[in-house]
Amino acid sequence: MTLPEEDFAVYDQEDSEAQLSGVLGMFESGHRVVDLGAGRGRIALPLAEHGVEVLAVDQDESALMHRKWSEHANLRIAHEDFLASSASWMETESMDGVICLGNTLNLISDPLLMRNLFHRAAGTLSIGGSFLIDDFPVWGPDLIRTQWPLGISPDRTQQVVWASGGESFAYRTGSDVDSDRRHPKPGERLLRAWTMAEFEIMARESGFRPGKHHESALMIRFVRSD
Repeated sequence: MTLPEEDFAVYDQEDSEAQLSGVLGMFESGHRVVDLGAGRGRIALPLAEHGVEVLAVDQDESALMHRKWSEHANLRIAHEDFLASSASWMETESMDGVICLGNTLNLISDPLLMRNLFHRAAGTLSIGGSFLIDDFPVWGPDLIRTQWPLGISPDRTQQVVWASGGESFAYRTGSDVDSDRRHPKPGERLLRAWTMAEFEIMARESGFRPGKHHESALMIRFVRSD
């Protein structure tokens, strides 16, 4: 499977650097981290340069084939769907971190798959290990519903249209923005607007402490409890 080009640049440079700085501040040289949905290495490669042992997981083979992946002895690659029951990353143990950033979780729509992901992440982590996700569930759904008239950003460069039920949405940018088209069209990719309340339940069931919002780093941190 090959993802659209824009999926590898979900943040502008300033936000991406802020998130990366937050991640690097949580792990030290010698720590072991799994990066789920690693893409082209936005997080994995700087972590490896930081001395962290990284297992980068992605199902897009083309994203894992560029030359920079081979420059770090402490970086391993797993070409697989990290949600699959046979995924090898779950066989690792006593990891210091599991990372799933870049709004990857919005691509998961099935609650059972999401619960399994939280459970598997907890099973992979050592006590005190961190599961890091984007902070969209903290601010995204409410901001879009209350501050984007007709689902369109104030500068009219972005649009969100909700599917029936209000749990999933299609995201449009640029020339695809259309105020007359206020529902997803057939074949348009839907993203799940997970809420913090949903994630807190899954985290508690999996053995995590309540999530902490690291606002400056645009992410939520769940820590595996005793």
